[in-house]
Amino acid sequence: MEVADMLAEGCSLKEIAKKSFVSENTAKTHRSAVYKKMGVSGREELIEKVGNLRKE
Repeated sequence: MEVADMLAEGCSLKEIAKKSFVSENTAKTHRSAVYKKMGVSGREELIEKVGNLRKE
């Protein structure tokens, strides 16, 4: 959820990697896993879905 929040906030992979103390490749893997688990194909869809979840 932490990576999903950072993606929704507009953080770059480099920023996510730095904040999470992982490599950029690992951050990319986490991003892919988040997209798959959330059922989205991109950042815009993720932002919309996270926004909807926060409203519930």
